[in-house]
Amino acid sequence: MISLNKIMVVVDESMIRKNICEMLEEEGYVVAAEARNGEEAVEKAYLQKLDLILMDRKMPKVSGVKASKIISSFSDAVIVLLTDQDQKSIIKDIKEAGATAYLVKPVIKENLIPTIEIALGQKARLSELRSSIRELQLEMETRKELEKAKGKIMERLGFKEEEAMRWLQKESMQRRMPLAKVAEGILIGKHYRG
Repeated sequence: MISLNKIMVVVDESMIRKNICEMLEEEGYVVAAEARNGEEAVEKAYLQKLDLILMDRKMPKVSGVKASKIISSFSDAVIVLLTDQDQKSIIKDIKEAGATAYLVKPVIKENLIPTIEIALGQKARLSELRSSIRELQLEMETRKELEKAKGKIMERLGFKEEEAMRWLQKESMQRRMPLAKVAEGILIGKHYRG
């Protein structure tokens, strides 16, 4: 399986970090960056667009939890925290960090790859949702502009709502412009013939 997703591995112990990188690369993932602590992770995450960050929860300088909070504030990367305990107490840390999942150490390929796949799947769904939300927001803005333009036409020409809408549609066809552009033009006084 070849993956175009960029992953950063953040573990303070070099041998463990190297082993995780090798496991990922053997499965076709792109390890775009490595870091030894949370401070380095924040810096590297800021400098490049990453899809997923696999980060140890406890590290010197800046912990994985704190680094995750910081990274989540500016990056769309999903974060999987590595921990040495499987206890309810760490769930709070993981939620606060904005992490998508956690993995209990020692990291083995049989657990690593499914966790990575699930986290990347969640990232894809989240991206789709964000895209849908942006489209809906744009559609709502367009609708508001159209309603304002329709109101202006009703006021200036004494039309009823349906007549104003037909007038806008006719202008759109005559000018070979999207309805939204005609409405925008009317609102700034550009496309008005009264």
